[in-house]
Amino acid sequence: MTQLSTSVASVTVYPGQARITRRGRITLPSGKRSEVLLTDLPLALIHESVRVTGRGAGTITGIDVRTAHHSTDNSARTAALLEERQRLAVAAQEVVDERRALDVRLTLLESVAASAGLPYARKLATGLTPDELGPVAERLAAQVAEVLAGRRTLLDKEKRISDEQARVDRELGSPAQPTPDRTEVAVAITSAEGEQDGELELEVSYLVEGATWEPRYDVRLDESAGEVGVTWFGMVRQWSGEDWPPSELRLSTARPTAAITIPELDPWFLTERVVHRAMPMTHGAFPAAGAPMMGMAAPSRSATWELAEPVMHAEASMEMGTTAVTYVVETPVAVPSDGSDHQALITGFRLPAEVDHVTAPVRSDDVFLRATVTNSSPHTLRAGRASLFHGAEFVGVSDLEVLAPGEQVELALGLDDRIRVKRELVARQADKAFLGTTSRHEARWRTTIANHSGEPAKVTVLDQAPVSKAPGITVRDVKTSPDTGVDDLGEVTWRLELADGQQAQVELMVRVEVARGVHLSGWRE
Repeated sequence: MTQLSTSVASVTVYPGQARITRRGRITLPSGKRSEVLLTDLPLALIHESVRVTGRGAGTITGIDVRTAHHSTDNSARTAALLEERQRLAVAAQEVVDERRALDVRLTLLESVAASAGLPYARKLATGLTPDELGPVAERLAAQVAEVLAGRRTLLDKEKRISDEQARVDRELGSPAQPTPDRTEVAVAITSAEGEQDGELELEVSYLVEGATWEPRYDVRLDESAGEVGVTWFGMVRQWSGEDWPPSELRLSTARPTAAITIPELDPWFLTERVVHRAMPMTHGAFPAAGAPMMGMAAPSRSATWELAEPVMHAEASMEMGTTAVTYVVETPVAVPSDGSDHQALITGFRLPAEVDHVTAPVRSDDVFLRATVTNSSPHTLRAGRASLFHGAEFVGVSDLEVLAPGEQVELALGLDDRIRVKRELVARQADKAFLGTTSRHEARWRTTIANHSGEPAKVTVLDQAPVSKAPGITVRDVKTSPDTGVDDLGEVTWRLELADGQQAQVELMVRVEVARGVHLSGWRE
């Protein structure tokens, strides 16, 4: 038996797993059957995923995947260290899972908060008061604070686990400790007949658990060019028990071991509910008919593969689904097995962006800079966290949804104090109802917008008119100046273009009639 030392040539990272490819060269006597042993592979690799191919003249006649048990001392300390390493690996995975769950929860809460701007005003127009909406906002803020506190706790926990893993690995790697068990692959090869010994290049690939990657983006607005520069990174981390040296890195959206069984629907039966009959307790459950049973897979296989030039890699088409995408990272990246994030550059490109300003002075005088970005690139941008920059200034983070080529996304790029807005009540009138009459409420608001940005600016001004939900309350007249549309929920939108130094005014007038005996709620001035 001849041992072959292999080195990591490439790594393909999936969401939750990774495929490792190792290569090595060996010279075998011609015309003879030899057994080549590929050693020092991770103990936790998935045996069924092992594939061996190569280049050279010969035939692979068998592959055997097995565990290499190394001599160990019987000290309690060694056993405790091995058990502790396993416990820490599980704990690290639990932290990753908890962090994902918190990220999902935070994304949902931020989405609710981000979408609550206009609905907030609409709900006020439908009769709710700020006092009634206050508790909702407080509960939302409390939940966001709770999630952020949980993430800080997980960061501390992750750091402690990482330090403990490093300590255990140092102790296990010391000369006084035994070599841990590993996986080895025995490959039976019959070399071709010839006058000289044949040189073969063998390639072994396998799947391991405990690896993942997530998209990250830097989005930088170049306002003068009307573009945003997008830098796309992949954040890779792994805790598979095997350090990856600098090598070719591929980031894939495929899930190699995901279930491929098409779901079938069971009949939907309706039965009569028995009200006065006690239902028996069920103390156990059995697998449904056709449910898969877990079991041990046979570690050895036999195949006959010709090592011609080149050998076909048939398993690649099985790993990649029709909707999956693989990104090849140009620069080799080293990723140690410590669960820490490592950034790999995927690509960079520029996208056209339409920049404007948005303000809702009915709520506040703040003016927001907004960029509407069109994905003109050939890439489908995966969902991920984006760091937003306005020129050289960092303005915040945002979670991007999947963005296909041709789709648009709106990015809020912070407040712009160079656009000044002031809203004021300029007229009001309230008549009480007499016998057989209705009461009347009238108000007129004026909003002044001034551009001091040093360049022309597009400004969208949002206001709102009330909407009645009671038959005794009628919104009789809504007037806007300049004239613009009012939607069914009372939202008013002006789109203005202001030169530098220019000032504009918009007005909203509302008249509401209330029948005698009806108490008006929700009116505000």
